[in-house]
Amino acid sequence: MLLSPFARRFFRTFGSLKLAVVTLAALAVVLTLATIYESKTSTRQVQALVYQSWWFITLLFALALNVFCSAMTRYPWRKSQTGFAITHLGILVMLVGSIVGLLWGLEGSITIQEGGPSRNILNQDFEVLQIRRLDTGAQVSVPLGLDQHRLPTGATRKLKTGSLPVQITLQAAYANTMEELIVQAGGAAVKPAVRFTLTSKMGGGDTNELKLTEWLIAQDPQRQAVSFGPALFRIEAVDSAEALKQKLQPPSKAVAKGKGILNIEVNRQPFSLPVEDYLGKEFKTSDGRITVRLQQYFADFRMDTQKKQPTSASDQPRNPAVAYEVVTPEGKGGGFVFADFPEMGIWHSETLAEGAVKAAYQFDRSGLGFEGHGGGANTFTVLAGPESQLHYVSKSPEGGFSAGALQVGGTVSAGWKMAAEVKIEEFYLRPKIAKRYAPAPEEANLFPGLDLEARQGGESQQLQLRWGEPKLLAMGGVTNELSYRMAALPLDFSIELKKFAAPKYEGTAMPAAFESYVRVTDLKSGEAIEKKIWMNHPLNYHGYRISQSGYVEGANGEPTRSTLQLLRDPGSPLKWLGSILIMLGLVSAFYFNPHSVKDKPLATDEETLAAASK
Repeated sequence: MLLSPFARRFFRTFGSLKLAVVTLAALAVVLTLATIYESKTSTRQVQALVYQSWWFITLLFALALNVFCSAMTRYPWRKSQTGFAITHLGILVMLVGSIVGLLWGLEGSITIQEGGPSRNILNQDFEVLQIRRLDTGAQVSVPLGLDQHRLPTGATRKLKTGSLPVQITLQAAYANTMEELIVQAGGAAVKPAVRFTLTSKMGGGDTNELKLTEWLIAQDPQRQAVSFGPALFRIEAVDSAEALKQKLQPPSKAVAKGKGILNIEVNRQPFSLPVEDYLGKEFKTSDGRITVRLQQYFADFRMDTQKKQPTSASDQPRNPAVAYEVVTPEGKGGGFVFADFPEMGIWHSETLAEGAVKAAYQFDRSGLGFEGHGGGANTFTVLAGPESQLHYVSKSPEGGFSAGALQVGGTVSAGWKMAAEVKIEEFYLRPKIAKRYAPAPEEANLFPGLDLEARQGGESQQLQLRWGEPKLLAMGGVTNELSYRMAALPLDFSIELKKFAAPKYEGTAMPAAFESYVRVTDLKSGEAIEKKIWMNHPLNYHGYRISQSGYVEGANGEPTRSTLQLLRDPGSPLKWLGSILIMLGLVSAFYFNPHSVKDKPLATDEETLAAASK
């Protein structure tokens, strides 16, 4: 087949040696700078900025075009040029494989715990805005591209939301954000909120004065209590004069001891049980008709959502709770009672009548260590109610106790060993509470946040989104859940860590190897395999190369969690094929042209026709 004059000019232009030198030099410079940049930042950042950028892929395409045109300048090839043609074909196939891998490749990691549940969620190293429509479950993950730079001040960016009708505009992005509460009057529910200021003389003199301001909000787990070093501030809602009178009294020895006291009333018979004395034991009335069992104490009550059972998040009394059971001739029942949230008590019974059992849990922290301060905590409790009354109760580890009335704008002495005063700045019985996120200094190392604008139809909303805190967006009769997080991809298989080993070099603490014994299960067929993965010995499964990446040590220093890297490269077969073709081309070049004879230049059409006529 003869080439047209236009084709010959095209191939000579784009297959020239000068263009090849320029393209290869540009690639060398880019790769050198990218390597230096990666050493100072991260692999993900250099991928986003360089390797997966449109201009780098264009550069690879230019090199592929140059290789193809260079080969075509010598078409039709003679037998002695077989190696030349095969080698250029191999380079071309390898470049195509690289472009395919960059465009459609996938990389991420999975961290699994020895003896823990299997995981099928691939964590990827870039930030996304995930939008999920609640009625249909349709969702889209929008890459934000914020890991290598933040949005310039005043700039905006429209995000691609796919088939979802809502349009999202990114207006600002912050590397660190701090929460700011906006508390105003006008709320519907009684939920007392108080803003106070703590002023303390640190070592005497005005120059060493410490001043801190914070909000306390009743019935709010995060704002019910706040601590400043060895000082704990709390708020309690009081609904009756009798309850207020009782709380203003000095605590009994039973309350101050250990784990507090459970006040329980069964069929109108009241009992006070020190938790320290009755934990894990039974209390029976003299006639044996009523039995109370204190089953479990939780210093920091939390509900484990995975195991679906209560647990204690720490040994510090941040959220004290007691699980108890009551048995009477009429039946039995049980539940939980909370020291800081008496209105949230849990009770369940199929046989005892409602209201047959009432329980209240008193807990005094003043004699106990708190937040790492073994010497005990100074406590200041604001009592809000009944109605708009404000009182306080102050206690110290040394046994100090004071109580009295509070006024907005008024100041009282805390009565602690350290000189401290408390001033009530604001008080709302029915507050209207909102929160916003403001930029924080880089050294704060807090959660990042986004300012977004959502539009759908004729509606628009401004909203703030903080890392890991989903938020609902209702527009156009549709509710979407928005979350700012790292990208995550569900896999069609799961990985379970059966055992992890990190043997060390003898006499040292340096690991000699990392070995994960895993069970990989196909989620569709249920078929499973068990393999060992260790350094330079990956597992190939469902198009992924699963490699050992790292591990996490437990509390005793032994490795308990393994991190596996998963890489899917659809261009890998083309890269292997290209490598084989290059090797075959080099061998063919020596076989068909052993004397390295210089090829003649491309013949013209007239020369080709004349040779053919002879």
